[in-house]
Amino acid sequence: MAFFKTYSYSQINTYKSCPEQYKLTYIDGLRKSDQSIEAFMGNRVHEVLEWVFKERANKFTTFDKLTAKYEDLWLNAWHDKIFIADPRVNTDHIYTIGLRCLGNFCTNYGPIFDAPVYANELKLEFEIEDYKFRGILDRLDKTENGKWIITDYKTSKRAKGIRAAKSDIQLGLYYVAVQQNFPEAKQILTGWNFLRHNKEIHLQPEEESIQKIKNQVVRRIKKIEKNISDGHSFFPKESILCHWCYYWDECSAKKISNPARSAR
Repeated sequence: MAFFKTYSYSQINTYKSCPEQYKLTYIDGLRKSDQSIEAFMGNRVHEVLEWVFKERANKFTTFDKLTAKYEDLWLNAWHDKIFIADPRVNTDHIYTIGLRCLGNFCTNYGPIFDAPVYANELKLEFEIEDYKFRGILDRLDKTENGKWIITDYKTSKRAKGIRAAKSDIQLGLYYVAVQQNFPEAKQILTGWNFLRHNKEIHLQPEEESIQKIKNQVVRRIKKIEKNISDGHSFFPKESILCHWCYYWDECSAKKISNPARSAR
């Protein structure tokens, strides 16, 4: 079996979370249209934030305009494979969380939205040792004083801090991507905007930390490729996150239908 020509953070992270899910997705090529309500909401929020920086040429973009765009995107993208795994929430609750995320963002950046955005949803390719990677940056800013700032939007329930950011593989890979694609970028900051919590953090990674992340990623890829070449099984890794997994029905560890899943 041939190895992959290009890797991504999602691919690497999927193997860490559950080797069998990795096999179903990337080796067997099983693609499903199932989507959790949380992921659906997060995608719509991302789309609104991409749109708002395109609209800023119109001078002012009010919160009402953001909410109207959000509602339009939500209704047009809705499909019958969306599911709810957490019985404590419903569609209206998650929809409202999306509004809160947009409200926090509008308070900090609106109504002019004049952040020094270089690009949104920026697709970049880069290399680590003999491996090729691709990634999509939510947002890349370029300030007048020469700083390049990578921001990854998060709509998740929990917010992380600086300590987690220093060792985060995704942020580390984005740093390498900008470093390789923009040689003129001498000062690169990476970080998150936790939209639900109105918390934004950025840091300038140390090269030692970036090298550790590179080594970690390479080790994981070599483990994946050895698994493939040796014909080893990709065993499932069970956790509470299984309730949100799109491959419950195909999982070798599950013998019943997902008891937490429902549709709204």
